[in-house]
Amino acid sequence: MMYDGEWQNNQYHGKGTESWKYNQIVYNGDFKEGKKTGKGKFEFDGNLYEGDFVDGQFHGKGKYFFAESEKIYEGDFAENSMHGKGIMIWKDGSKYQGEFKENKIEGTGHKVFVNGDQYLGEWVDDQMNGHGTLTKADGEQVTGNWNNGEFLPEEV
Repeated sequence: MMYDGEWQNNQYHGKGTESWKYNQIVYNGDFKEGKKTGKGKFEFDGNLYEGDFVDGQFHGKGKYFFAESEKIYEGDFAENSMHGKGIMIWKDGSKYQGEFKENKIEGTGHKVFVNGDQYLGEWVDDQMNGHGTLTKADGEQVTGNWNNGEFLPEEV
């Protein structure tokens, strides 16, 4: 590991750059008492996080680019997880805006699918779960309860 930056009391403190594996992993930003704390940019394996850090973790507001899937998340983070309110945009153009919990879509949110369909309602574990409305691209609406992405028809 290499560090280039400001020091205080024999610790990284202030602005600096920390790199590992011959610059394949790089953090550039604020340090406080030896820990990544403040604003920074972290690049690793093609992934990129830019935003708030607390004690070396993604925590606060930030933006994350996922190299493998090419999706982008922008919003709240807590202890390295997407947690709180945010927006996810996928490579195919589909987009979700709403609540996240521990890196999953969970809570209330609105998703626009690549085919033009839209769902507004409750989510659990990245799936439509609970009460919501699916508005199809042709304007047809389906409102009711969902379980793991499937509509539950009402018992008659």
